[in-house]
Amino acid sequence: VASWAHLVRRADGARVLAVNTHWDHLCAAAREGSARQLGQWLKANKGKGEAAILIGDFNAPLGEASLQHLLHGAGGGLALRDARAAAGASVTGTAITFNGFDPQPRAGQTIDHILVAGGIAVRRYHVLAEHFDGRVASDHFPVIADLALACRG
Repeated sequence: VASWAHLVRRADGARVLAVNTHWDHLCAAAREGSARQLGQWLKANKGKGEAAILIGDFNAPLGEASLQHLLHGAGGGLALRDARAAAGASVTGTAITFNGFDPQPRAGQTIDHILVAGGIAVRRYHVLAEHFDGRVASDHFPVIADLALACRG
């Protein structure tokens, strides 16, 4: 599943293709198929000079073939960058995004990601591992990134 929007900054007309997705949690082959389709779709639908953001619950760590496909633009798709890696020293919060409804997981994986392409700088990245009275809102922690879109010249 994916939903998308072309966004335009009023001040200078800079454009972003923003896509949110949720991938299968059981089948790696399904996730790889999703990666191929999304990579090709992004490349075909991203306008000239337009940046791209792909966010979502990928149900896969970055090392899985599906996400490697997106990060390297395999199969003619658009190559994306991982926002966590791009943030460098400005990464805060836990490395775990899937919590399984445990408010303080000791082990887990990062399966929710923010991926970017084009003129987007990643200023900060954070996984918000908060709970209230020992309860979490979801089985995933929110992933937050402070992104800066380059000015349109």
